[in-house]
Amino acid sequence: MKNNGRISWRLQEIGILLILLLLSVTFESCEKSVDSKVGNQDLFLKKIGAERGESFSGIYPSADGGYLTIGQRSDPLELVVTLLDKNGNQGLHVAYPVASNFSAVSRKMSDGRIWVSSLYDSKFYILSPSGEMLQEGNLSNVANDWHLYSPVCEGQDQQYYASFSNNLVRVFNSTFLVTMDDKGMSQDLFELSDTNFPGNLRLVHVYEADADAFKVIGNISLGISGLFGKERLKTFVATVPKDGSVPSYAIMDTAENSEYDFMNCYTLTKNGGVACVSSNKLYYINDYYDNALPEMEVFQFDKDQKLLWKVELDIGALRVSPTRIVRLNDDNLMVFGHCSTSDAGSSFKPFMAVIDVNGKLAFSRIYPELQNTYLVDGYREENGTYVLVGYTALFGQSFENADALIMRLDAQGNYH
Repeated sequence: MKNNGRISWRLQEIGILLILLLLSVTFESCEKSVDSKVGNQDLFLKKIGAERGESFSGIYPSADGGYLTIGQRSDPLELVVTLLDKNGNQGLHVAYPVASNFSAVSRKMSDGRIWVSSLYDSKFYILSPSGEMLQEGNLSNVANDWHLYSPVCEGQDQQYYASFSNNLVRVFNSTFLVTMDDKGMSQDLFELSDTNFPGNLRLVHVYEADADAFKVIGNISLGISGLFGKERLKTFVATVPKDGSVPSYAIMDTAENSEYDFMNCYTLTKNGGVACVSSNKLYYINDYYDNALPEMEVFQFDKDQKLLWKVELDIGALRVSPTRIVRLNDDNLMVFGHCSTSDAGSSFKPFMAVIDVNGKLAFSRIYPELQNTYLVDGYREENGTYVLVGYTALFGQSFENADALIMRLDAQGNYH
């Protein structure tokens, strides 16, 4: 009987060890994939690893009800198109060689084609709605060694527009606006001179255009202030006539505790308007990132660039860095990016927030369990779920160690 007792206890020990082993395997797999179901909605978080570092920077609905993602892979650098099914499982994976300083930013046009710009040179790529490479473009004949640093914009006149600078980092000497046809061939070049504005222009984006004028949004520097040489940045909008006459512009007031309002991203709204999100950063010339303040500000303008409303957002985090603002199908706005919840700042967590049409915060979410995760693009699906993409990478490391990431959230921003 005593031996039977020892055997029984030993079997219990083995059973406990097996349970712990199964739990450890479960937690290990959760690092790569988390799937759950809330009501009739399938939610998930998936990391798409590769032999070389990979990241997602754009996502669009695919014809089969799944997703088409735009991203990049390192060493050698490639533009990557990935098809995922409706549950985020990887399908077709196509890579195209690109320049060594490629960094993808994409936009889908009204004909379904996807134009992919490279942030750090003058090249761009036109893809079919299914992700096939249609053609490559290079505007170096227009502005050699300059930076096509904004998404290509489709104008009301069936032309395509983009903006250039000859220095991507902080201080620019000139900004140019270029007009292209539907094949990406340059038609016209227009210099946007600082002399028509009360300060130097920074990161100007064309967001709309017609036969008569460009509409632009970006940052304007009102000079250097303070002992440490902080640059006084403000968000501005402007209408720039193509006939060379003086532009009209408006400079936005910002939060009282910041003179350093960096316009991070923008989106078109209904009826030709535009909305943008800025972060109130203590903007040092050599380092603006480590000095971000908690607040973000969202501005919404009508088609005539009249300010409809602005709202300050505090999501309860430090050092907030929004990466994208998206207009939803009900004209609400979604903002997402990454933030730090401690002063250490070496580990960033993703966040997302939804704002209604009147500028009221509907809800916000921070995901502290997702360390070193960066959200870059996304949209809301017809059933009310949100799908977001980005990547995970250790702070300060290159894309060589990155994993692409996709997550689907319920209407309240939960993925499980």
